Order: sequence, then C-alpha cells, then structure tokens
Amino acid sequence: MTNNQNCLFLMAMTGYKIDNDDRGGFYFIDNIDWPNGCYSMSYGIFLAQRNRGHGARLAEAGVDYAFEVLNLRRGECEVLGDNHTSIRCLEKAGFVLEGTKRRAIARCGLEIDSLMYGILRSDWLNLKRVRDMDGFCNLNVLDNIRQ
Repeated sequence: MTNNQNCLFLMAMTGYKIDNDDRGGFYFIDNIDWPNGCYSMSYGIFLAQRNRGHGARLAEAGVDYAFEVLNLRRGECEVLGDNHTSIRCLEKAGFVLEGTKRRAIARCGLEIDSLMYGILRSDWLNLKRVRDMDGFCNLNVLDNIRQ
C-alpha cells in the first residue's frame, strides 16, 4: 500500500515457489476518484509465474477488492491491442471493451491500438462467480462480516 490516498499497490502471492519465491505479481489501483467511485488499474505477473493462470485470478481478486473492500463502483484498464493474454484475463474478470485509441502507441516502428476496458459494479455483481458467493468473493471480508 502506498502513502497516497488515491492509489494502492497490492502484491499477489501464488503458493508456487520458484527459486524460493512465491510472489506472483501485482495489482495497482490508481487514480481513485473517491467522490465518483471510479479507479484505474494495472497488473502484472512476474516472468517466472507466467502461463499458470495467475493473471486472470489476479485481475479477479483486484476487482473484488476494489468493489468489496473499497466500495468503488467502476474500474478501467488500458491495454495494448496486441496483448491478447492480458485481454483474455480482463474479459475473464468481467471487463468489457469500451473503446479503442487507434494507433496510440508507437513501439519498434509499429503503431499499436490501445484498448480501453471497463467494469461496473453491476457488471461484477452479475458475474457467475460473484453470484455464487452472494457478492462476497473476498473470503476475508466475509469472515469479518460474519463475526
């Protein structure tokens, strides 16, 4: 967690130790607009932990945290149009494509589209995994409520 009240940095642990390290990745909640309940996010999976399904779980857990713990109502993420793995992770977490910034990124002589993805609390509440948990995906939050 950072000292800034408008951003959070969350570290994800996988339980799979590689070279005695089980850090899987990070989920960064940034530009929190508290009055409007909106945030931007980014995430990454460390190289040694890639191709194990952690990206989708990390995106899901980050969204769950933003909606359950922080009580936000909208999240957004910008992703390169050629990053098909990240696009699949976002869509699995419930994000939907909202727009395209055509040729927004210049990299290695290529012009790449930037895709804007978003998720609303109402989208999240309608996800099967969330409905199955009665809207409490973060089991730590649910345990605290039950006490």
